[in-house]
Amino acid sequence: MNLYKSRKQFEQILEYVSGYNELFHYNVTELLGSFIQDGFLKDLFNKNPSQPVDKGQLLIRKFGEAANPKNFTLQAQYYMMFGDMGEIAIDDSVTDDGIYESSEDGLDEDEIH
Repeated sequence: MNLYKSRKQFEQILEYVSGYNELFHYNVTELLGSFIQDGFLKDLFNKNPSQPVDKGQLLIRKFGEAANPKNFTLQAQYYMMFGDMGEIAIDDSVTDDGIYESSEDGLDEDEIH
């Protein structure tokens, strides 16, 4: 990725964060608060538990079947089929990689600078 594309991507991220920072902060605060209140983080990161903890089962209990490793292959297949359904459109490195361009097409505007 060239410097111009990197800077452009950073500016897009900064614009998004500045526009949604209050919502992001609220969501993170709520999620972390719930993880602390129900003891999830303590159970997950406890170094000396009195009883052995199966972290896979702990994640499945908290997040449901989405966290079940048995579903990983199916989830990966769907992701490969449908992608991330939207976020990829703002990634210039994916949408404008130049792989399919011929010399007849010329340079894109961002490649001139």
